[in-house]
Amino acid sequence: MYLSVPKVDKPDEMVKLNGLFVDYHFAETMGMKLILGSDFNETKTNAGVLVNESAIKALGLKEILGEQTAFGQVSGVVNDFNMYSIHEAIRPMIIGLNPSMCHEIAVKMNSDNLPNTINFLRDTWKATGGTTSFDFEFTDDKLNQIYDSDIRFSKTIGLMAVISIIIASLGLFGLSLFMSRQRTKEIGIRKVNGAKISEVMILLNKDFVKWVAIAFVIATPIAWYAMHHWLENFAYKTEISWWIFALAGILALGIALLTVSWQSWKAATRNPVEALRYE
Repeated sequence: MYLSVPKVDKPDEMVKLNGLFVDYHFAETMGMKLILGSDFNETKTNAGVLVNESAIKALGLKEILGEQTAFGQVSGVVNDFNMYSIHEAIRPMIIGLNPSMCHEIAVKMNSDNLPNTINFLRDTWKATGGTTSFDFEFTDDKLNQIYDSDIRFSKTIGLMAVISIIIASLGLFGLSLFMSRQRTKEIGIRKVNGAKISEVMILLNKDFVKWVAIAFVIATPIAWYAMHHWLENFAYKTEISWWIFALAGILALGIALLTVSWQSWKAATRNPVEALRYE
């Protein structure tokens, strides 16, 4: 829920926070890191509230622990955590202790024997005598639902990349075959005049290297723009490093050389007499 509360250092100013009501041992159960203070526990007569790191600045807290907010004294500070998708920025949050406001139960359990564990939880729930049905979902499944579109987008891009590499490799293979046959007489004359296999392969491959370099120069700014535009959808994103493009260029060059080198090697090792007779 969204709350509008006065700042601690400037009571006349209001600040918007995310509000969350929880039960005892909330931070421990959810695996949150306590930076200051302690989690809610039954031994405290006045549990106070927990705040995340973003709320410290938003509320204008100075001493932090023990400072009075609109919902009680600050008893602990947890690290910033994503309550929603990482497409959204982490908001300031205040967490209060109120078990009667909790409508869901979070259970940390061992995954070794899930069916028996779930049956135990179902029987325990029924034993309470409540009328609400026992419905559950795993956090992993919930996260997969949140990021389903991103996962599908990633798989689609990966599949398209594989298809593109296969098509490009077939095109390069066909082009290298055409060029090696077109230059059969030239290769034969060079070999008769003492050209080495490596020299002939370099001769045939250098044009492909030049074309890959030109393609790399054209594709790099387009790829950078597309990646930059996609990353704008996320509140927290990594920087696009230059080495990613350098690695992509090296891989593209390697794939191109592997594709054309077979034909180049066959042309370079061919008997020059047969090559000249070919014409």
